[in-house]
Amino acid sequence: IKKPSDNSDYLPGLLLRVGITDPKKVTDYVMPKIFNAIEYLASRDIDNDGLLEQGHNEDWMDTILRAGKIVYSQACWILALTNFSTLLAKLGKRKESRKMTELAERAIKKVNDILWSDEDNSYVDIQEEHHLGAVYRTLMQDVSLYLIATHEHFFNNDIQQENHSTRNQVKGQLSEKIGIRSAKTLSTMKKRLWKDGWPLVTEVELKVTGPWILKPYQYHNKTTWPWCTALEMVARSKFNQIKDCTFLLAKMSSGEPYMFSFYEWINPLRLAVADILNHQSANISTR
Repeated sequence: IKKPSDNSDYLPGLLLRVGITDPKKVTDYVMPKIFNAIEYLASRDIDNDGLLEQGHNEDWMDTILRAGKIVYSQACWILALTNFSTLLAKLGKRKESRKMTELAERAIKKVNDILWSDEDNSYVDIQEEHHLGAVYRTLMQDVSLYLIATHEHFFNNDIQQENHSTRNQVKGQLSEKIGIRSAKTLSTMKKRLWKDGWPLVTEVELKVTGPWILKPYQYHNKTTWPWCTALEMVARSKFNQIKDCTFLLAKMSSGEPYMFSFYEWINPLRLAVADILNHQSANISTR
């Protein structure tokens, strides 16, 4: 019996036989499930303020007991809606596509209205009472994903919507405001999260964690996390902060922790490097 590694076309052949590679079958199978997922996630806006509320550890940080209105989770929601809208448009489902776009833009506006802090000069989470004993707002490195999500929605979204001049004017004003606030957020992150040149995933030492009890400077507790740093790199590259982006890349790929930098977070690192190279190519072509 041949091992799978001895026959490189074994898996594609198997998928072909069960019909999974047929685009129409995939679409027909997946689309109802995506709509169900969208409906469920929309129901997580418990207080109907346009933001999804989450319980402890329902995002990628599985130990820090983060609950409430989390910027990162809103960003995931916005990216999902934007990309689903693109797919629906390409399938000719214009009405459904517009609905997803409207949901995404509502979420974008609500994050901008509710999760922006003039005091912090940044987008920050509104967390429920738990390990610090009160409702509080703290800066997390993963707010970077919101900056990426809004940039993708306003600048890389290739859906051609109907030309409503008033609506487009409002969108333009919102995207301009978010662009300014995104730059301020990145500046605040550099001031408050970069310690001795190393970017931290949490600003403060966590008092209580679970289910894994973490000491300070362990796992998600005030450490450098390459996957999340890669998201920050992508965000900085989107807003032309190439010098800071390349600085972070150098940090993650050289020095003492280099051997830990390229595991499951290789994909955002790949995107960040691609952005850096694109910017460099553009600069060379304009000289």
